[in-house]
Formats: sequence, structure tokens, C-alpha cells
Amino acid sequence: MRPSTAFTPLLCCTIAAQQRLQGAWPTNILGQNNATYGPLVFVQEQLFEIEFIEIAPYPIISDHVFYIWMYGSISRDRVVDLTEEMLANATLTIKFNITYVDGGFDSFKPLTIPLAPTALSRWNHIDIRNTTGSHKEHMVLGGNDVVSDGVILRQWVVAGNRTMEFDARVPDGRCLFDFSMTQWVDGDFDPRGDGDGSWLAKAFGRGSERPGSDVPREL
Repeated sequence: MRPSTAFTPLLCCTIAAQQRLQGAWPTNILGQNNATYGPLVFVQEQLFEIEFIEIAPYPIISDHVFYIWMYGSISRDRVVDLTEEMLANATLTIKFNITYVDGGFDSFKPLTIPLAPTALSRWNHIDIRNTTGSHKEHMVLGGNDVVSDGVILRQWVVAGNRTMEFDARVPDGRCLFDFSMTQWVDGDFDPRGDGDGSWLAKAFGRGSERPGSDVPREL
């Protein structure tokens, strides 16, 4: 690992701490990413304080394994009446749209799932760990690492800019985190003639134990 990469998380935490001391609320999330806070909830109203988000490789490359690491904490000093039971019942809503090379645009139905470790497909997963690295079934008070790994299969991908929004809530409606990011992803698929829109599920490895293309190069 290059020194510049190895010290990125430490540098991000230092910068974030300085911003809090100065009373500054950033728009961009620190780390190797292009993620921004919002668009639904201002950063100062979010209960989970994101220190950084790291994406590797950045930008994401189709047919290659990618990782997204969100590092932060739920400070007991910033939250009121937030319980472990509420965190155990938190949900994550993912919104997704694509702007294609020809300028066309598609917006897809939001997906809401429990905010918990899960396999979104055979090739895409979410995990949660605490400050000791122990696997947790939900986010906890204190430090949390939320890690996602996955593969976007080029065979079933339409080239374009993908904008993804992530909105996590506890049952009383308060926001844990809310951010969005945009990634260009290359692809070989032409969606014309695919009337049921199943290409998107196939791109993320859903609906079969093995993708139709070769095993991704970095698995």
C-alpha cells in the first residue's frame, strides 16, 4: 500500500475533527470519493457522523470487485433517546438513476431494506462492524464501519453516469445518514428490446448463482 493511501483515513479524521471544532459543516464527504451530503437531510441533522468514505478502485470499474468503506460514529453527546432497539430496526433506502451517453435518462424505483448485514445479490454485500472490528447485526451507539463490496457486470451494464442516493432512518423518522454519489461505469449492454428492465438486476448479479460472463477478474 502506498504511503499516501495508507494515511488517507487518518488524514480524513483529522480534517473532520478540525471542521467540527471550527463549526464548519462540509458539503463534500472526505475520502477517495465524490460523495456529498444530502440531498434530503442537512449534515448537521444526521445522527451518524461520517468521518470519511473510501471507494476502491475509484472510480468503480465494471467486472472488477469494488469496495465502499464508510467510517464514522453515533456520538452519545449528539443524540437524544436513540436506543439499540431503534438502530436494530433502521432502514436504508437506495435511489438510483442513470444518464446515458446519448443524454437519455432513467430513474428507478427506490429500494428500501433493513440497515443490516445482507447479501443484495450473490456478488454484492453489506457488512457492519464496531470499533473493535466485531461483526454487528445493526449499527450501534459509538463507532461503526459500514463496508460494501460488489461487482457490476459489464455484460449487463449500459454505459453511463450512475447517481446513487443512500438515506438511512430509524423508526421515528430521524436520519442516520443521507448522501449521494455519481460514478461513471462502462458497459456493453444495449437496453433496447429489454422490455422488462431485467438488465439492471443482472448487472448486479441478481437472479442467478453465476453471471453469464466470465468470473470477474479480481474475484
